[in-house]
Amino acid sequence: MQKQNTDPSFQQSTALIRKSFKRLFETLLEQTSDRIYIKDTAGRFFRP
Repeated sequence: MQKQNTDPSFQQSTALIRKSFKRLFETLLEQTSDRIYIKDTAGRFFRP
């Protein structure tokens, strides 16, 4: 079982990393000429 880290600076760092990955993904989607679609559980395709 993993121990939860309650240090505020650690939690801020993990939040920043998550936001950085999200921004990187969004930037890559904006820069590509290809269209990327994701399929949901109902079988519908959508753009993120």
